[in-house]
Amino acid sequence: QAGWRPAEGGCCRGRSDDRPLFGHRDRGSASQPRQNGQRQHIDMALLDVQVAALCNQSQNYLASGRPPGRYGNAHANIVPYQVFRASDRDFIIACGNDAQFVSLCDAIGLPDLPKDPRFTRNSDRVIHRDEIIGILAAHFLTGTADEWIGRIHPRSVPVGAINDIARALDEPQVKARNMLVQIPHPLNKDFVTVGSPIKLSGTPVEYKRAAPMLGEHTDTLLQQLAKLDDDRLNDLKSRGIIEQFNSGE
Repeated sequence: QAGWRPAEGGCCRGRSDDRPLFGHRDRGSASQPRQNGQRQHIDMALLDVQVAALCNQSQNYLASGRPPGRYGNAHANIVPYQVFRASDRDFIIACGNDAQFVSLCDAIGLPDLPKDPRFTRNSDRVIHRDEIIGILAAHFLTGTADEWIGRIHPRSVPVGAINDIARALDEPQVKARNMLVQIPHPLNKDFVTVGSPIKLSGTPVEYKRAAPMLGEHTDTLLQQLAKLDDDRLNDLKSRGIIEQFNSGE
């Protein structure tokens, strides 16, 4: 946000963003041996992923020579494309082009706004960002987020509520996509966790067990890998060298 100190993003974007990119690189490199019989090394640094993720912001600088400012919850190149406050809570509008802006204004009861030469084209709205955002911000305070979303969404203008984690996980689409799954857990028979975003038609993801508790598989691993018998395991436990998790059942 303008005027604020830098803030942490809330999650590990570098490691999250590199996974789909690595998948593309993996498929691309795998096709090479089939084409010419040669293999290649995949080199993808987290720094490179972060630079690539800057997208239009880095290109704005490269084209103009001026580092972009802080736009907070707004888009640097498209207006209006940001978070607004309704009478009850926040919601976001992603108005991607001039036709959508006309539809947006008609849906919210401001049909003459696109006729103003300051706001007709996106390039004009970027220049007059403060004016158009001021008008819209004041207007949106007169209704609830659900009311505005209900009016805007049917006009094919991207819009949605700003959810906290509880609301996000309760979204019907999240449930329809099986993004919440119940898995057996030694301490909680109703244990629920986030599912995989990868949906495969032929080999769907199987959820067999939760992440192990500390020491849950100590005996099994030492028996299978180190070939230790029960007497040896009991000796190590008696001396406090190893522990085996016990759910108390």
